[in-house]
Amino acid sequence: MRLIIALLRRRLDPDGRVHVLLSSEDAELGSYFDAMGAVGSTDMDFDTGNVYVKIHDAGGATPGTWLEELAHAVQFLKYGNVALSVDQTERRERELEVAGCLALNAGRFGLSDGDMMHIAQALGFYGQAA
Repeated sequence: MRLIIALLRRRLDPDGRVHVLLSSEDAELGSYFDAMGAVGSTDMDFDTGNVYVKIHDAGGATPGTWLEELAHAVQFLKYGNVALSVDQTERRERELEVAGCLALNAGRFGLSDGDMMHIAQALGFYGQAA
């Protein structure tokens, strides 16, 4: 994954705005993920434009988790922050875009059955059957 991050930075993030935070390096981040029942998240600081990819690598994050969160980082770099809305339209569109891309390229990415189940759940939750 370090190679993928290096390629992302060189090709898509020359300004160094994407920061990867790992639970193996920050016990509090691991505790947060454990409490939330999650293994990854990505957000953008509205004021600075920095993007924070947080991965629970010590708690079961899979290659699919890494790919999903890095894809969201690319979305933040390309489109900016997600606007708040009652129906969360923009977030829904971004989640569907990433899940659809991962589903179409699952074999190429070598995604696991667990990753595929997560993708199917995301597509179903955000309004598109897998």
